[in-house]
Amino acid sequence: MNYKIMSKKNPLNQADPEKFYPYPKWSSEMNLRRIAEQIARHCTLTPADVTAVLEALLSELPDLLMSGHIVRLGDFGILKLSFKGEGRGTAEDVTAKEIKNPRILFLPGVEFKQRLQKTDYKKFE
Repeated sequence: MNYKIMSKKNPLNQADPEKFYPYPKWSSEMNLRRIAEQIARHCTLTPADVTAVLEALLSELPDLLMSGHIVRLGDFGILKLSFKGEGRGTAEDVTAKEIKNPRILFLPGVEFKQRLQKTDYKKFE
């Protein structure tokens, strides 16, 4: 994984001097077709079969998450729906109207995390 150096000001105190941070330098985007082709090289499925399975998974995931399910995808990890909410003075005052910013949480599996820990970082010039 390549990285570049970026300077940033402290958003809480603009008077602080800038600091320099490593920032990811992505190389390209992988679309579903390219991923399916790569997966097909490692199994007996065709790229079309892999694409069909991935498309079906992508179709089902939102409904599963919106139904309150935690979706465990083996060693890959867990997906679950979360949200933020506005606080109220009493429990009776809390309604669904206070729910804001639904988002998907991804918790990588142990093996997936371990593989990512082995990432080799190179400065991008």
